[in-house]
Amino acid sequence: LTERLKELNCLYGISRIVQRQDLSFEEQLGQIAALIPSAFEFTDKACARIILDDIRYGAGHGEPTPWRLHSPIVVRDRDVGLVEVWYREECPPRDEGPFQKEERDLLNTAAEMLGRFIMRKQTQDALAASERKYKTLFESLPQKISYKDADLVYVSCNGDFARSFGLQPEQIVGKTDRDLF
Repeated sequence: LTERLKELNCLYGISRIVQRQDLSFEEQLGQIAALIPSAFEFTDKACARIILDDIRYGAGHGEPTPWRLHSPIVVRDRDVGLVEVWYREECPPRDEGPFQKEERDLLNTAAEMLGRFIMRKQTQDALAASERKYKTLFESLPQKISYKDADLVYVSCNGDFARSFGLQPEQIVGKTDRDLF
């Protein structure tokens, strides 16, 4: 029961780390890699790391030993890396070398969570790039452009549109034609 509780705490910890907005992506991966060994039976001998695009996160205790367990990280049906755990020294044999079946399941679940996290991060990055491109285009066009909501309240406008009223774009947002004319 204690071992399963450690595994649940690890998965909960991973969920908390991926929700943190105050950490960089790299910091999140490093913290996840540091957390994973706490869920294994021989915590004091366990090391973990995450490898993405040949970049390694975690594992301040050298390279993997023969007592190793790993699981691929899959994003959109493509292996993008792996998460691995190893013991620095030999431990008693279990289901899979020195590892229990439940530890294999934990590592697979952690890899699935990382895959979803990475996919979400890629999607957010693509959306941010698209928004930057849209904003640059919107601001660069020489035409006067504005958007209104269903109640005919200005939601957005470019600089040329706002200048035609002698205002800044943020001064137009929230107003109606009645307010401007």
